[in-house]
Amino acid sequence: MKYITHNWKSRSVIILTISLVISALLWTISMSEWAMGFNALTSEPHKEPSISPIIIGIVSLVKVTVMTLVPALLCYGVARIIELINRFFKVRNHNQNMKSKIILTK
Repeated sequence: MKYITHNWKSRSVIILTISLVISALLWTISMSEWAMGFNALTSEPHKEPSISPIIIGIVSLVKVTVMTLVPALLCYGVARIIELINRFFKVRNHNQNMKSKIILTK
């Protein structure tokens, strides 16, 4: 439980930003001529599917898993990159401070 509340604001902002960017990209793609071409090809929207119900169930579970994991992995990657950048600058500043302390003590 301690880890869930650790940096929850920054993690929530990252998740929200990634979700908004993906939603905006999907919305712009859905309004393109390319997507309109796909919509024009369908003749019967409520036609009975020719795929077995078992495969439909498996595909829906895979879809939910992918739609959950992609934003989670993107958030994890962004958080790791931010952590590495912060660590790099902290180490760099710490090394500069140690050099200045050594010079002052001589």
